[in-house]
Amino acid sequence: MRRLTLLLVALLSASVWSPALAAGAPGGERGLTLVILPSSTWRDVAAGSEPAFASLAQRGVVGSVVFGARNGTDFQTAFDPVLDALGEHGGAIVDLSEADAQRVGGYLDELEAIGRLLVVARPAHASEGLAPFVLVDGERMGVAYTSATRREGLVTPGALGETAMSLLTGSGSDEYPHAIVARDADDPVETMLAEERRLLAVRGHQLDFQIAFASFAVLAALWAAALLVWGRRRPLRAWMVTAVRAIMLAAISMPAGSWIAAALVRWPETSMEVLIGASVASVGVFAAAVACWRRWGLVEAAGGVGALTVLLIAVDGLAGAPLSHIGLFGYSPLFGARFYGLGNEAAGLMVGGALLAVGAAAERWPGSGRWLAGIVGAPTVAVLALPTIGANVGVLGWGSVAFVAQWAYLERRRVSWKVVLGIGVFVVAALGALAWIDYSSGEPSHLGQLVAAVADEGIGAFIAIVVSKTALNLTTLMATPLPIIVLPLVVVVARAVWGHRGAAGRAAARHRGMASAVAAGLVAGLVAAVTEDSGVTITGLALLAPGLTMLGEALSQTAGSRTEEAVHDS
Repeated sequence: MRRLTLLLVALLSASVWSPALAAGAPGGERGLTLVILPSSTWRDVAAGSEPAFASLAQRGVVGSVVFGARNGTDFQTAFDPVLDALGEHGGAIVDLSEADAQRVGGYLDELEAIGRLLVVARPAHASEGLAPFVLVDGERMGVAYTSATRREGLVTPGALGETAMSLLTGSGSDEYPHAIVARDADDPVETMLAEERRLLAVRGHQLDFQIAFASFAVLAALWAAALLVWGRRRPLRAWMVTAVRAIMLAAISMPAGSWIAAALVRWPETSMEVLIGASVASVGVFAAAVACWRRWGLVEAAGGVGALTVLLIAVDGLAGAPLSHIGLFGYSPLFGARFYGLGNEAAGLMVGGALLAVGAAAERWPGSGRWLAGIVGAPTVAVLALPTIGANVGVLGWGSVAFVAQWAYLERRRVSWKVVLGIGVFVVAALGALAWIDYSSGEPSHLGQLVAAVADEGIGAFIAIVVSKTALNLTTLMATPLPIIVLPLVVVVARAVWGHRGAAGRAAARHRGMASAVAAGLVAGLVAAVTEDSGVTITGLALLAPGLTMLGEALSQTAGSRTEEAVHDS
């Protein structure tokens, strides 16, 4: 009786400033009250500014809503069906302003008594933190988990909307496959607070680190180009050549360093901790590469770094990609771009590293390239493309092309129309098999979700995806400086590899293994540029390490430069 009295007082008091709350209370076993709060983060909840929220979180399912580029539009789209169904199924909605939330927030505990309760914050800007939610239904408790993200605590607006609909209508998981379930957690609020701190810490310097990586690479390439032109007229000083090649090796070492740092610093508290960890790890990889360079040569050193990069990304993918989730070259769950598997950045780096490693091995052990391209290429493509690992099915196309092109270049084989047709048939058949396996699994990836969308909505769903990816690719081309960086590199490298002109051409003729990596990266990058939604990024990353290494070798061929190759030749 006391609890009911307090509830009535709460409802009557709230009705003064919240007409939505007075509109009706849920009835029956499946009633649901949806409370939408203004923007909040888990830091607000933990700091005590949302005491009722924190109290509910200790006995409900907690998580964070993550949003894509449309942000608020995602939120509204996900909850429109819920809003329509609330009245039909004995539910109620309380949409609070910031002032209302401060006055009504204390009554959330009492609202729990009238049925199932879902309290969700409006989307906050990604730089501010995650938008929290708490679901109390008397049956589940812990941290939220859904197949839509495969990350504990991270839920898309659509999955949260599906959960609300399943509670309202009593429908099972077949109709709402992405409805949330609960995972055990000793302290759900602290678990989500730690996740928020980690994602914000990584995001704080993610772009800075990537810009530093690109700057090192572009600086080295420009310096190399300038020295190659200068070297036509007068001899180059040895320290100039050594310096630019060292910068190239430093740039190639940074991706591997970022993955190592993510493995060593799993729960960073600040952005500076992330940046220092990645910088120290990158310096460590670079130091090891310099030792290899002094002992065996630049090609072998770069190939070793490429192999290390491939190994790190492959192990990460096989383990569920926990490092890509928090890595400086990974995707950002804060923006809802990707939540599982290996993203396009990892794909470009892994394929480029694999091509570099195979090319270096072919230099070191002539004749090995004919079988290494397949032995290294097949598992690389599999790790990246399989829905259960990398979930980046686009690699099935441009990744297969890459390693076939490298094999053909090393074997001096012409790629006939029959080979092209064979690759096409293989890709289509493999894509169909993967789509069916993924669609039939309990946790479908992007591919399985696409198949489900086509099955439900028809071919229009597929066309919409293609149009969306094309638009994003065009945006990347038109609105970013990437084409300025990538396209000149593509032109210079293509001219060197196929024309064998200038110092770069002489280096390609002498180092056929390295030239094979560059040619394969170029072909794969051009295919990816028109098939992936961030294709020009993949082009640059796949071509970067082999291209820089070949430019470094071109410098060693310039008359008057005194490098270790000149000493070896003498």
